[in-house]
Amino acid sequence: MTSQLDHKGRRLAQNGLIGRRAMAWLLTAAITLLIIVGPARAEEAVILSSTAPGYAPGTAIADGQTLRLPERTSLTLLFRSGEVLRLRGPLDRSLTQLRAGSRETSLQSLAAALRVNGVDAAVIGGTRAAAAQRPDDDDVLVSLERTATYCLAARTPLWLTRASTGPLLVGLKREGTLREVRFPDAADRIEWPADVLIEDGDTIAFVTENGVPRGAASFRKVDASSDLAWLAQLGLLGCTDQFQAARRDLEARKLLPE
Repeated sequence: MTSQLDHKGRRLAQNGLIGRRAMAWLLTAAITLLIIVGPARAEEAVILSSTAPGYAPGTAIADGQTLRLPERTSLTLLFRSGEVLRLRGPLDRSLTQLRAGSRETSLQSLAAALRVNGVDAAVIGGTRAAAAQRPDDDDVLVSLERTATYCLAARTPLWLTRASTGPLLVGLKREGTLREVRFPDAADRIEWPADVLIEDGDTIAFVTENGVPRGAASFRKVDASSDLAWLAQLGLLGCTDQFQAARRDLEARKLLPE
């Protein structure tokens, strides 16, 4: 966000359209956006599995969130890197508190340091899912009738799925612009229009030809080299349906750490 605002500011200044006061406003806005976005990026781990009550797979865990695990329960956390850490109860600390006093940066070293301090922690994994290059050509189906977040890789094929009811003509609305698409009579899905470009963080609403809202899609761009790193990003960015589907797929292929 900062680079886009800064680039736009320089371009306008060169054209003589804004002065120093406007440039200062743009920089202030960029800093404000960083402050707003900052806390969301503090979520570094997502729950992969749990035997503790109240911790569902796919839930993001922020650094400062206290983890309360009763005795004989466990929590398996998947980090952005694709590394996996299992913690066993009893435990009543946050990730920030668990890291306190440890100068080690690797997850293996951190787990070892935690064990020295009485925390039952272990790095698990070593599966093909953690090391294999993840293909980014899996189809993503966008529903017109739901509001959801979708994660996209560099070459992800994107499709619009036909609504179960209503007209075949649908409008894609974004920031005052409207692009109409029409489903052929026999088609249950169509390719995403090539002229509707998507950037990270975009939200597009779906409306009928009369302007009645049906649903909306938010998009996040993801760059992950392995299946587990991809799975972590799906959970951390709120792509809930994709996370659950990818998790089931990896579990069926016996690629999830046990």
